[in-house]
Amino acid sequence: MSLRVVAKKSLSSLDSLMRPSMLNQKHIAVIRETLALTGLPLVLSMHAVSDFPSPFLCQNYLTISPRRISRILDYLSKFCWFVNPKDISSGKSLYASDVNREKIPVLLTFDDGFSSLTRVVSDILMPRSIVPLLFVNSEPVIGDIPLVSSFILYLNQRGINSISHLAVRPELFFSLVSEFFEQEYQSFLRYQGDLVSIDDLTRLVDSEILVLGNHLSNHWNAKAQNESYLAESFYQCEEFIRSIQGFSLGLFAYPNGQPGSCFVDSNFETLKQCGASLQFSNVGFSKGYNLDNVLPRMGVLPWEGCNTINRRIWEIVSNFSTCSLARGEE
Repeated sequence: MSLRVVAKKSLSSLDSLMRPSMLNQKHIAVIRETLALTGLPLVLSMHAVSDFPSPFLCQNYLTISPRRISRILDYLSKFCWFVNPKDISSGKSLYASDVNREKIPVLLTFDDGFSSLTRVVSDILMPRSIVPLLFVNSEPVIGDIPLVSSFILYLNQRGINSISHLAVRPELFFSLVSEFFEQEYQSFLRYQGDLVSIDDLTRLVDSEILVLGNHLSNHWNAKAQNESYLAESFYQCEEFIRSIQGFSLGLFAYPNGQPGSCFVDSNFETLKQCGASLQFSNVGFSKGYNLDNVLPRMGVLPWEGCNTINRRIWEIVSNFSTCSLARGEE
């Protein structure tokens, strides 16, 4: 019997209990039991935490206020404990400890590398002993070229439409970058918002309060890339991670992360061969398509409160797929 079937069976008997606004001990026990079948944690994803987010972050619901995320983290700490990303990669059991035996293990992740991460880690996460995992796009952080997702939307707003193919055609993207980026650099930065500096990234990693994962060299649609370019983009980001961190944990998140539209099984196999030992997706849009070997992440949206978080945790776990295969376990 697959883990997906086991998960659904274990949750179906309590499905009617999801109507209350708060998770009770029965919910928590079943969620923990279901996740324990995979040996993996519940994974939350965010992009930026700021009271003054950029237009790009606002328009795409990629930011949350410091006050709101602090309240959510404090609420979650009542029935969850936060996993160090290094423990995921090491294969250390997340469910054997007597200390957290009644709590749900949670991994907190950020994408891309916006500059607000520096204060979030230092002011919000470190006092709560939470070490997040940043899935970083290496080229934009280095500063050579813009983040492809924000640059496409920026050009759209400047009246240059029909360029969604940039996310799948790197050669066209680079040609437009050379044409527009230099002359509109400051305007673009005001739209996108600053990314974290290499100095700050190095300081956080050296202080062991941040761990880096791979998000490709830029925010490419993996499904649309040929396998050789996808591998090259992965390796470029791996090289950057090792230059900052000294090692790579083999943790990888697909940009945009929607199964079926942003990546497929062949991408998983390519990246696994490249060294991506555990791969992450996002959930929320492509419910009709699932990959059994990719671990889903739950994005935290700017308007969500604790009651909504409860319902979405229940939903993601009730549809949990066979994520143990992402580690190569049969």
